[in-house]
Amino acid sequence: MVSVPTVWVAASSTPLSTVQVNYPTCDARRVRAPIPPEAVPEGPPEGGMVVMVRDTGVEWNFFKLTQPGVKPMSSGPVCAASGNWAATVVTRAQPGWTGSGTTKASPRGSGTLFGTGLIRPRDTKRTSPSSWDHAVALAYPGTLDDVYARPATHSDGTCKDADACIPMGARIQLDPAVRCAQWPGLAMWQRQLCRTLQKYGMVLVDTGSALLVQNPRSVGGYVYPWEPGWATLPPELATHLRIIDWTKWTGSR
Repeated sequence: MVSVPTVWVAASSTPLSTVQVNYPTCDARRVRAPIPPEAVPEGPPEGGMVVMVRDTGVEWNFFKLTQPGVKPMSSGPVCAASGNWAATVVTRAQPGWTGSGTTKASPRGSGTLFGTGLIRPRDTKRTSPSSWDHAVALAYPGTLDDVYARPATHSDGTCKDADACIPMGARIQLDPAVRCAQWPGLAMWQRQLCRTLQKYGMVLVDTGSALLVQNPRSVGGYVYPWEPGWATLPPELATHLRIIDWTKWTGSR
């Protein structure tokens, strides 16, 4: 799967690196961020990267990020390589969401942080029966134009049909009546995902090409159980998905 940011963990003691922000002009401003020395961003066209600072809870999001000495990717101006990291968008968020870097929202189409809903190695290392203890990020093609719900802060969707499309930030749940343990042919991680979608659901965070959860591959030493490809839940389970209407939520499943 493409267009999924790489994720790195830093500490408050990690040396700061200069990131040159090339928007709206080349070298429009600079920020100092704790980028681990081994970090590499996702490749073109989006160059996404997340740095999570373990001991402070700060999360940095970068869009169209390139390493020092590499010709920067562009969202407008064409800029020369330099000795600095370069990005089009930089977001720094503290716990409780205090904004900003170059914007008060992340580069995602919904504005939700890149770290929202990631499937982490610790999730799939859990033993069965279990869930992953958090909602999962979802990309979907049918996103509404300028309609969103928290945790989304905006939408880049183009659909105007509210009967056919979904707002950014929508929470989608798998019917708890589905018996994940009895569904035939599922691997343990698929049963974990099935239970996760029942208990925590999926959050629509971006416009994508299909109904897909995000972050399915590791760039580190851990091998996710579905690699080298990306297996899915049985497509017939899609008929058991439903959107939670928070205006009618009573607190029970």
